[in-house]
Amino acid sequence: MLGFFPARLSLPGILVFVNSLVALPFGPVWEEIAWRAFALRKLQCRYSRLVSALIIGAYWAVWHIPLWLLTLNYLTIRLLLIICINLVCWSVIFAFLYDRSGQSLPVTILLHATYLTVQNLAAATVSYGSIHIIPIAATLSACLAIVIANEWTSSPA
Repeated sequence: MLGFFPARLSLPGILVFVNSLVALPFGPVWEEIAWRAFALRKLQCRYSRLVSALIIGAYWAVWHIPLWLLTLNYLTIRLLLIICINLVCWSVIFAFLYDRSGQSLPVTILLHATYLTVQNLAAATVSYGSIHIIPIAATLSACLAIVIANEWTSSPA
């Protein structure tokens, strides 16, 4: 086990939870209103569910790049690309949940808030370099997005 986690893990402070709570209205609530309730609905009138989710994901990733440039001091071009791919995959996951829940915005806001909190907890708990958590998370997200894409392409709209 020590080979997978060579550095010591630390317990996240209360600041992680406060940060997630403060970010809730600015990230999950407003982003889901904009990305899913507005933009996704408009795009799905013109494109398939999968293509619409991918378009939203690309815009969503570009939207976050300035934030990542300011907050991630270990960011490289390769890591930035991996993070963008991860977010595009999550766009597919969010869009799938949004569609399957009858376009329930509270459900996607809850998933977004959960994703944000887990991301903050992971960043506070696992020191960078001790485990390659971002590429691992992106790989798992991509696998889930591929399963969803297969589901969407095999079932009628």
